[in-house]
Amino acid sequence: MKKAMSLSGRNGAAFAAFGMLLMVLIRWNQLVGLEDTFAWAEISGWGLLAVGLYLAGDMESRFRGMMERLFRREMVCGLVESPALFLSSMEDFARKLGRIGSIAFPIVLWLTYLTVARPVASSTGEAGTLGEFFAIKLALETMGAFLVGRHAGQMVGYGLVGHRFDRQRVRLRVIPAYPDGAGGLRMVGDFFFFQAGLVMLPLGFFAFWLAMPAALTGSPHHEILGVSSSVRTVSTSGSITFTAPVNSADDAGISDKGTSALLNWFHRWRRYFALFLLVMLAIEVVAFVVPMGFFHREMSRNADEAAAEADIVGREISALELAIAKVSTNSERQEMEGKRAHLITVYETLEALPRWPVDAGIRRRFTLGNGIILVVPLLAKIPLIESAIGGIFK
Repeated sequence: MKKAMSLSGRNGAAFAAFGMLLMVLIRWNQLVGLEDTFAWAEISGWGLLAVGLYLAGDMESRFRGMMERLFRREMVCGLVESPALFLSSMEDFARKLGRIGSIAFPIVLWLTYLTVARPVASSTGEAGTLGEFFAIKLALETMGAFLVGRHAGQMVGYGLVGHRFDRQRVRLRVIPAYPDGAGGLRMVGDFFFFQAGLVMLPLGFFAFWLAMPAALTGSPHHEILGVSSSVRTVSTSGSITFTAPVNSADDAGISDKGTSALLNWFHRWRRYFALFLLVMLAIEVVAFVVPMGFFHREMSRNADEAAAEADIVGREISALELAIAKVSTNSERQEMEGKRAHLITVYETLEALPRWPVDAGIRRRFTLGNGIILVVPLLAKIPLIESAIGGIFK
């Protein structure tokens, strides 16, 4: 198991870097001459894969560190088993989902290719390409899907930690005035924001390449998505012949070779990229939104209880204020004022108990980042951005 996890971590990043280098060599002419804009999509995909796998290399140790700090601070109340057993079961559960993901993602990749390029019996037809060295690229992408699926499954498993806490009726204890500014739970927010950042890499990739064709053609997405779905026979360097839908560039009135290649590719892959985008969004929901919702609920419960205590303290402060006005000796007044200052500090601490395991600034940055990803396809229709992108690739 340790060897497998190592492969899906730092060694996985080295594999992705090798895959990117190999794709640069295979696609060199298209990259330099901009004959096929989709070549840049392939290279950027491999680059993001290398970055993501490198960052995800210590994800398991990050999760373990977060949970151990929770237990050391005695913030988990009502656990029916020992913290060590709970953590071990959580890690086993995440690894199990990782194994499922490492099988499911390559299967989806192969099914997608079989759907995009359907084998036919004859070998006649116009010479075209699913790409030279297609078998090599498919082998590399299968391995890449294996690694991505492993990490995606693990992130889903870690994201369900709140569900497993709920099953044992666990309650969290927020520590008032803790110096991390999040009631002692800042490391929780850091970990799940880390997971969200990893998922945002493929989210950004799919959103960008869904937006690119509209920027290149100046046509609305619904026109590009609605072009003719006629097919032609396309043969590879081997003996297998494929049929793939084309005519998207012709229907859009595009004569530029690089743009035409991109639109032909986009016409075949658009539905799958949109589907992959939705899958990544679903993973982000489970890996980030769901656990953050659990911790927010528990922290809000603590904050509500603290607010009730603050109301009691507030009444004591009010009564003390009236009593101070009636005392006649300085020593008694100073003693009561000292008590009032202490109660005011207690009141402010209880009122300020956080409801999220992160500060407001981080929440705003995360919301902004996800918002940008979701509106990228719309941004591509802004004339200035549209002309800039078109000028680069045309």
